[in-house]
Amino acid sequence: MKLYMSVKTMLKGLKSSFILNLIYFLALPLILSWFLGMVTESMFQNPIKTESTPIVIYDKDNTRLSNDLTKYLKNDLSYILTVKKDDSKAELKLTIPKGYESSLLNENQIL
Repeated sequence: MKLYMSVKTMLKGLKSSFILNLIYFLALPLILSWFLGMVTESMFQNPIKTESTPIVIYDKDNTRLSNDLTKYLKNDLSYILTVKKDDSKAELKLTIPKGYESSLLNENQIL
């Protein structure tokens, strides 16, 4: 009987302050999650815009590792590098010397 009375009293209290409970349990969390979403979105945006640098690659080794390096520069670093074919349009020139793969595998220094 005590349980019935306490549940009945609780439901009457919820009914009398229905609008306030609706604001506390629905509107306030939705507003706070929207606000925090806007704040965190602005925190992780990079304000610095970088331009892609044109580069030309001369592969004198033409082995698997030198081709992998060229693919890496073309695909994975495409946001900062643009690989060009024409020498006159490039700001940087990268030469992969002959013996690149063998010196990497043998841990020798390339001069």
